Amino acid sequence: MRELSAKGPDGVIAAETVETLLQVIDQANLQIDWGTGGFMIRTPDPVRPGALLSLATVSRLGAIVYGYGPTLRSQLERSVPSPEIAAKAVDALFEFFRKFGGRVSSGAGLQINISIPTLRGREEQFVGELVKLRDFIARLMIEAEPERNREDDPDGSEE
Repeated sequence: MRELSAKGPDGVIAAETVETLLQVIDQANLQIDWGTGGFMIRTPDPVRPGALLSLATVSRLGAIVYGYGPTLRSQLERSVPSPEIAAKAVDALFEFFRKFGGRVSSGAGLQINISIPTLRGREEQFVGELVKLRDFIARLMIEAEPERNREDDPDGSEE
């Protein structure tokens, strides 16, 4: 978190906020995958064992938390080949970020960002809502599974 602290008072606030987020994320049983510029917040895919879904990324360098629609969409479509399910999940992801002041980045509108310092004091609420998002996406995926199975076996003859 030294990179954040070096950015002055806002950087110190961001570093403290990230530390709190990490503690709350750990308590919520979400997975943290570290990279060179920050970490991803992920959760197990409920229908494809061993696969993970990316819910958010925390960038130390940019002092932002962001959601990236195309990544989640492709992960979902590998598990539940339904563009409708993927679209609902990505819409829910963007709505989640908007609740916390998220703004769509310029360009193609594929990423939505939250400034980390603005989450100070709201870390538990943020992670709590992230868990609700995870559960919503899991329900969408699990509910889509029987439909896929019925399409593969419309008369129920296969066991």
